[in-house]
Amino acid sequence: AQCLEDGQWAQAAQAFTMIEKHLTTTDRNGLLLAQVMNSAEGGADVILSIANTQLESDAIDLATRLYNEALKRQPGQSERMEIQTKLGWCLYLQNQHADAEKIWLQVIADGSAGDPWRGRSRWHLIALNAGPYSNTRKAIELCEVQATEFAGGFLGQQAMLTRAWLLKIDKKWADAKIAFEALIAAYPHKADSPPIITYIEECEKAILKR
Repeated sequence: AQCLEDGQWAQAAQAFTMIEKHLTTTDRNGLLLAQVMNSAEGGADVILSIANTQLESDAIDLATRLYNEALKRQPGQSERMEIQTKLGWCLYLQNQHADAEKIWLQVIADGSAGDPWRGRSRWHLIALNAGPYSNTRKAIELCEVQATEFAGGFLGQQAMLTRAWLLKIDKKWADAKIAFEALIAAYPHKADSPPIITYIEECEKAILKR
């Protein structure tokens, strides 16, 4: 396991192979990873799968290395966009915001309209601007683009809700109320959502006070 963390792929493969009959499922994944990483060709799909497992386990440093390696293995376009989106998230978690932003912008530029990874990358940019960058205006603009591109789907709904919530946070009460109402018009099942009902009531009270 230490050889894997240190990137000593040949040594890791040799160590795992010596006790292959006794390996756990996790160790077998480690053996497969070491074998693929020690090979000069192919294996982007295998590396991506293991990188995803590492990301889910919060092994961010190792996941970052794996995603970078997967990009070198000439993955197909869809795989590449997934790898880039998740690599950007790893960088974001390591506070490398500018590098993460650059990658997500590239995914958006390369992807076709409606591509889910294009949407995922833009969603991360919304979070980046609403959070670390403290650029609410930019986050709202991205939400508007996202809502249009993914109208009718979860990403579109998520974007409309986030836009309305950001307007509310900025105390743009009238605009926020209109945005929440637009969300309900586009996604009628949200009309009975307790949080949204509460948000609209808060906007209405704030408007009356003015």
